[in-house]
Amino acid sequence: MNYSRCRTGLLCLLATVLLLLSSPIFADISPRYVAELSGTLRESSGMVTTGKGGFWTINDGTNGPLLHAADTNGNVYRSITLLNAFNYDWEDMTKDDDGNIYIADTGNKNSSYSPSGAYDDLSIYRIPNPDYFCENQVVAGVINFRFPSSSVDNAEGIFYYDDYIYITTKSDAIDNQPYAGRSYLYRVPSTPNPDQQYVAEFVSIIDVSIDAPSKDYYQVTAAALSPDGQLLLLMGERRFWIIRDFTPGVFFDGEMTAYDFDGKLQREAVDFTGNREIYITNEAEVEDGTLTSLDLCPHLDEPYGCTQKTEVARSKVATSYDSGVESTSGQVSTSGNSILLGNEQKTAFRFDELNIPKGAKITKAYIQFRAYSTSNTSNYFTIHAQAVGNAPTFQNTCQNISNRPKTNYSVSGSFGNWTDNDTKNVERSPDISELVQEVVCRPDWDNYNALAFIFEGTGLRTAYSESSCIRSAPELIVEFYEPLELNVGVWLEGAYKAQINGMKTDLNTLRFVLPGQVNTPAGQPYNKTPWDYEGEEGRYYPTGDYASDVVDWVLVSLRSMTQASSTLVRTAMLLHTDGTIHPVKPLPLSKSTTGNFYVVVEHRMHMGAMSSAPVSVVNGVVTHDFRTQNSYRNAASYAQIYLETSVWGLYAADGDQAADANGYDINGADKIPFQIDNGDFYIYSNGDFDMDGDVTGADKSIWLKNNGVFSIVPK
Repeated sequence: MNYSRCRTGLLCLLATVLLLLSSPIFADISPRYVAELSGTLRESSGMVTTGKGGFWTINDGTNGPLLHAADTNGNVYRSITLLNAFNYDWEDMTKDDDGNIYIADTGNKNSSYSPSGAYDDLSIYRIPNPDYFCENQVVAGVINFRFPSSSVDNAEGIFYYDDYIYITTKSDAIDNQPYAGRSYLYRVPSTPNPDQQYVAEFVSIIDVSIDAPSKDYYQVTAAALSPDGQLLLLMGERRFWIIRDFTPGVFFDGEMTAYDFDGKLQREAVDFTGNREIYITNEAEVEDGTLTSLDLCPHLDEPYGCTQKTEVARSKVATSYDSGVESTSGQVSTSGNSILLGNEQKTAFRFDELNIPKGAKITKAYIQFRAYSTSNTSNYFTIHAQAVGNAPTFQNTCQNISNRPKTNYSVSGSFGNWTDNDTKNVERSPDISELVQEVVCRPDWDNYNALAFIFEGTGLRTAYSESSCIRSAPELIVEFYEPLELNVGVWLEGAYKAQINGMKTDLNTLRFVLPGQVNTPAGQPYNKTPWDYEGEEGRYYPTGDYASDVVDWVLVSLRSMTQASSTLVRTAMLLHTDGTIHPVKPLPLSKSTTGNFYVVVEHRMHMGAMSSAPVSVVNGVVTHDFRTQNSYRNAASYAQIYLETSVWGLYAADGDQAADANGYDINGADKIPFQIDNGDFYIYSNGDFDMDGDVTGADKSIWLKNNGVFSIVPK
């Protein structure tokens, strides 16, 4: 349903209403039951998730100034008292980029406690990230504010963006009363202001009352912004709304879609567990409250579905043998209330029980520290992961850290100034997603295995260890998704040998000339014209340590239409002797991707081919076998070569594909790479059409046979 993109003002509002009159409502949305909430959470009114593993929540007014941590069985395992707060009418929660939690005391009961008897003395409490402090009492920072208009008398939703807390009004008015069915958006700075009072800044307005038979169809009881910042979700008892394509900082100028639940509940809290999934709690009525979840992907109608449906895995340093420091002399220590980073030492951390599937696409990863002491000295670190699928614990033996194999990839950077006891962005490592990626793509990685990281550098930072309090221990946080899989097979004419029903691996096992091997620079070979593909897959083979059945690199693409301009994704992959193609890095598309795609496979000196028709994604997999069928062509063109009975392959000798104009072809220009390298041996050449690592007359024979062949696959 499209709502007006107007921001504010009466004309914009009228335009919005006119658009709403013919807009549909999606009905009968049924969240999935997760758990019954503990009786402690009978009035759960706000939520901040910690991924899918649990959440922080609060109760509604007069239930005490308590912040509760709950698991996905609905059980409370920790409660924190805000010493300087009173729960007049707590309504919602959010968190900022540093993990600070904000609790909104903005419900309409506040007017009963205001000195003036009016709704003009409101508070938002800020507490430091409770995941990392051990105390169960805290003095909160207080943000005092009021609304600029007396017409606002209830606000139950908040979310954080760019140093501001955004507040959504509930819209309690009914029928023809002013403001009925309209939610107003205000904001206040996220900085506490003791002994002062902000006046909330009006931002925008939106009408949420389309086809609403009663006010419980348009009252906004909670709000949440997705982690990727693409969706704003407003929650109600009978209905929720998703706003997309908005201007960040304005939000209500986007396109809104309304969804009706399959029944009414007092739904008061919502938060995202990933970019497209949410948890919801409802307050207890006749029975206890419940925790439910909802996958938004089937309801969003996004192009190609949820292409990056992320999840989060978390793991803390759990024992003294999960961290260690190795001195310059090689001595390793694995105990202490604090742990030093830098000072010319090697410091290592191990994180176990990581629920990350093999081959997952890692989108974000970092280690969060809690500062043990204040430090502002200059520093510089290099970080590696241990190159093993399941890292062992550290031992107090000489060079137990430095003797561990390291990943090919490393990350370097500096920490900002650390402040005693803080757990903010500055106490966070640089992004280490590429290190995690390299390990989880290893054949020996599996779910719930352990990752280890080694820090080396100068300067000094001191973090809490697990010995003082497990909550203050370093924590690895990984955002990932399970990628779309490509099940693609292809034969290359130049390498195919009918007598083995497969392809020779001479470039790899006899001549040792694949990228990264002898005399050939490392890196995938498609980073030059005409492909200009800048993927970094080749860095995983800096020394050419390929499996013995690898034939060469190929480039695989998915297109939404036949035109090359419709390419959605490309990836360099390894071709094996049996014609299967295996990924080096996960595709930047999740298994939740939907749709139909043309599959294109290219090789540096074979004519590229494209599937004859779009291929559907089935259960997160795109399957197409070029080995058993011809591909995209017309009556006058070629596509693939018929190698033997029921066996198809790509035509060899397309050596200069930069000269191919509209489609792939083999002509005089393709003979030039052969002429340049003719007589060279042990070479990775686009003129080596028979792929044996030597350029000889045998390669010319292949060109002579295929000269004049062309295809209509658009380039």
